[in-house]
Amino acid sequence: MNYEESEILSVAERYLGRLQRSGSENVMAICPFHTKAGGAPERSPSFALSVTTGLWFCHSCKEAGNLRMLLKAFDVSSAAIENRYGRLIENLNAHARVTKTKPNRIVLDQGPPLEEGILGFFEGIPLALEDEGFTEETIRHFDVGYDERNMRITFPLRDMLGRLIGISGRAVGECQGPRYKVYAEREYEAWGIPPRHTDKSSLLWNMHRVYPATLFESHTMVVLVEGFKACMWLYQAGVKNVVAMVGSHLSYQQRLLLERIGATVYVFTDNDEAGDVARRRISKELTNALHVRVVEYEGHQPTNLDPVSLLAALEASVDYGRWVMRKGTSS
Repeated sequence: MNYEESEILSVAERYLGRLQRSGSENVMAICPFHTKAGGAPERSPSFALSVTTGLWFCHSCKEAGNLRMLLKAFDVSSAAIENRYGRLIENLNAHARVTKTKPNRIVLDQGPPLEEGILGFFEGIPLALEDEGFTEETIRHFDVGYDERNMRITFPLRDMLGRLIGISGRAVGECQGPRYKVYAEREYEAWGIPPRHTDKSSLLWNMHRVYPATLFESHTMVVLVEGFKACMWLYQAGVKNVVAMVGSHLSYQQRLLLERIGATVYVFTDNDEAGDVARRRISKELTNALHVRVVEYEGHQPTNLDPVSLLAALEASVDYGRWVMRKGTSS
């Protein structure tokens, strides 16, 4: 057993219950993130953790993530994670870039990641999101905060490995400037952080949570939406495998990320002119390598739908080929 496997197994023994070996690479445990209906604890382990990668997935509640996210869920502080497990996490990330079976890189170089502690500047819960129906649990799950200095709701930008590579802010009230802004020189310098540029077109928001699930479960579905709020809204409705383009354009890098995980993609764009164009273009591009289903619904955005309507829209989605025939268009 090498250093990484030994350390991951040590984490599992410390924080998880009823460990059982599952093959040479995984351990099973009682899921720490959910209970059975009625509040009873699980009896049969459904939580899988890879002792070689640190990635984990619950076959029951569908939560997934990496080792850093698991430690954070057990209230291990960012400082403690860096001090105790920093070397381990760096080793796991380095190994994840290239594997023998999948030699393509899964992340693009965005420079050194930001310290997780920067999120402490944005600890407040955005009341505007609560007013729109988002629960505090959902807001904290996505590490969404509020930047009082710039009057913006903050959304952390992470690469496929879960490393913090940037911050995006959404204007609130009379804030000057664009509605959405990826933080750069001015914002970071105010906190004494060296200026940096984050290419949001190279990431899919929430992919660091979805990617582990695709490794543990075959025939995975991934819902593709435009923005942060749509992603959070579907998650709150119970759809765990959802990622956002952070816009209405699917970049070449984002398409490669989806093709790499090989899941069925549900294209769930907004119901405006830009969303309609995106729905047609994205579905056509993805269908060359993936199984694609197109989601149509009543309403302007996914956030206009209640949970029942969201799930019904996904259930009523149509294979891209049939959708094209029904629309009478080749686009």
